[in-house]
Order: sequence, then structure tokens, then C-alpha cells
Amino acid sequence: MLRSTLTKYGRVTEGQSDDGLLACDVSITMADHRVAGLTIRLDATPTPAAERIRHFLLTVPKPHGLSLVRPRYENTQSVADCVHELDFADSSAIAVEAGAPSNLANDDFCKIGGAALDAVLVTVTSGRLVHRSFPSNTVAARPDICEMVAPDTLALVPTLRSAHLEESPGGVQCIWRNGLTELVWTLYAEPGTLERPIAPYQKRVDIAGRPSLVSNLPGTRCDVITVGNSLGVVDLHGKPTREDPVVSIYAGLDDTTRCQVARKVAARIWSQLPS
Repeated sequence: MLRSTLTKYGRVTEGQSDDGLLACDVSITMADHRVAGLTIRLDATPTPAAERIRHFLLTVPKPHGLSLVRPRYENTQSVADCVHELDFADSSAIAVEAGAPSNLANDDFCKIGGAALDAVLVTVTSGRLVHRSFPSNTVAARPDICEMVAPDTLALVPTLRSAHLEESPGGVQCIWRNGLTELVWTLYAEPGTLERPIAPYQKRVDIAGRPSLVSNLPGTRCDVITVGNSLGVVDLHGKPTREDPVVSIYAGLDDTTRCQVARKVAARIWSQLPS
């Protein structure tokens, strides 16, 4: 439904997004070679009421507990004001994120986002939205990745022993938060491998027998990433994608200690990853 709706604007290319495991990227190349971009995110959360007011968004109730959130002005040239989402009664949402590349200097990108949202609504209400599945040898195929963080693993992060779990819609991002301290355990989709040039704040290490990349972002957070298995899909450029397990620690610790904690947490999780 989405492809047939968008082909009236130009040539449509679809692929796995690197911006989220449950997201796909869509590129529309028009007859005059201008390009519009969309990201369809299946695990979005509804836009807060204050943001709806600030960006002049309308909320349109639909049957079965659904509602549409869309711009008051579909010809807006502001990406921030061009919000399209389908909200569900369980506080989850499907978001259509429309982009305005530099060579698309008019309002077409937002109108295309609106058309994509209408196609999403038709797909959902007609019962044609299919649950996405992943190969059995991936972490993404698990019914709940948050269960991979046991209480003793959570206790490795200061102040998080009894923190409340915030699980994203779709179950591919898990956040434990207490004040300014956070542990984020999630999966991304990426092409290629970790064998690429690295920044000065990054370091290649071995964790639980797996090649890993540690990113120490001073005063902010520490990320640990490793390479997972193939997701069986390609990105916009036709490159095969894989899942990348990622652990991130935000905490009021010194930079060295923060990454030491992140590596310990990653070691516990990495030991459960499929080979």
C-alpha cells in the first residue's frame, strides 16, 4: 500500500533503516531529480501534548482507539512542524518522519509524509499490517530482549539495582533509569563490519570473546557495541544489514569508571548472544 501510494511522486526505493531495528527508510526520486526521504518507525511513542501545541499539530480521532497526529499546515517547510504519526490506545505509535534534503527546497516533502501516513492508516485498519519477524539466530528474534539483563547485571551500575524498566514499543530497546543514571540496552541495524576507521575516543577491545567497540564520550556516556548476525534484509543502497547489540551507560561517574561499568554489563549480555 505504501509503495503504490508514493509512486505517484516518483521512483520509490525502500530499505532497512540504520536509525532503528523496527524502522525502514524510503527514498522518492522525482522526475526533476529532487529527492524526498521518509523513515517509517514502527516502535515510536506518541508526541507529547506540549510538543503538539508548539509545532501546530492536529490530533484527529479515528475508530478503534486510533488517532492521527499531523501538521495543521501540510505545506510547511519546517521539518519540526512536519510530524505524522498513528497513535494506538496502548501508548505506542507508528511515525512517519519526513526529510527535506537540501535539493528539495519546497513543501513537497511534508505532503509526501502526509500521503504516507494515510497509507499507514489504511494498512492498519484493513488488517494488513504484518508482525515483523527476524532470523532465528538473531537477538531480535527473541520475544523479550530486556530479560537478558538480570538483576545482578543491573546491580553493576551504581544506583540502578531497583530501577524501573522502560521498554520501548516493539521491545527492542530497554532503559533502566534512576535520576541522571541510565542503562540502555538496544539493537541497531547496520551494514558492514566494525572494521572501519575509529575516532580518538573509541577503542577496539575483546569482550566475552566478541570483537567490540567502546566509545568513551567524555562527560556524557559510554557505548559498547558488537557485531551481530544478519537480519536478512538490505538497506536503501542494497547492502545486507546485521543487528548490532549496543549497551550505553549514562552516569555521574568519571569517564574511566563509566566505561569500566559499561564493559562489565556488556560482558554479561554478550555471553548470551547467538554465535
